[in-house]
Amino acid sequence: MKRFLRSVLPVLLVLAPAAAQAQIKLLPPCTATGNCGIGDILVVFVNLAEFLLGIVGAVALGYFVYGGFVFILSRGNKGEVDRAFGILRSAAIGIFIIFLSGVFVRFTTQALTGGQSRIPTVGETCVSSSQTSAASGDGIWVLLPGGNDIPEGLYCMKKEEAATKAGDDCLNLNAELERRGRKTEYSCVDVNTVKDGSCVRGLCSKLPAQFACCISQ
Repeated sequence: MKRFLRSVLPVLLVLAPAAAQAQIKLLPPCTATGNCGIGDILVVFVNLAEFLLGIVGAVALGYFVYGGFVFILSRGNKGEVDRAFGILRSAAIGIFIIFLSGVFVRFTTQALTGGQSRIPTVGETCVSSSQTSAASGDGIWVLLPGGNDIPEGLYCMKKEEAATKAGDDCLNLNAELERRGRKTEYSCVDVNTVKDGSCVRGLCSKLPAQFACCISQ
């Protein structure tokens, strides 16, 4: 059993993260329309870097588990115990290096874009007219489902300026979902009152922070 685990676990630790990451989309949303710019090339490289860092990070985390198996199966054998601690030590160093690499990728992105990230992130402020990130803008990046030949992906949704009181419809969000063939009615409500449903935060900018565009299931 011990020999079997030693031979099979390393293979599983390599293949499992790769399979889990297989569905990650490396290309930016603009490829669906062909309206891509130079900044979108940077998005591809950053997505690829994060894709690879995710796989390597999962492998390093998996080796913690592998090191734990080696330690449990050592049965007090000093050589095996030392080997287990060596695996755990190497995994810890690997995760630390991966963390620094992720920070470096983000720092480089910020430097190349003049301090404003061109990498869309859910909840980040954006400019709805140009679909670009900005320190202050009239929109929020949200993840929307696909439909009507529009792929699933991040979309810079304009804030609901017309919603000034509880219960007002999220007109911009509802209109975009209807354009995608998804008839859904979101409204600005207090998230504390939503027990079972989905909410999109940050759009109800005229209301207190606890309000979001929500729909009850």
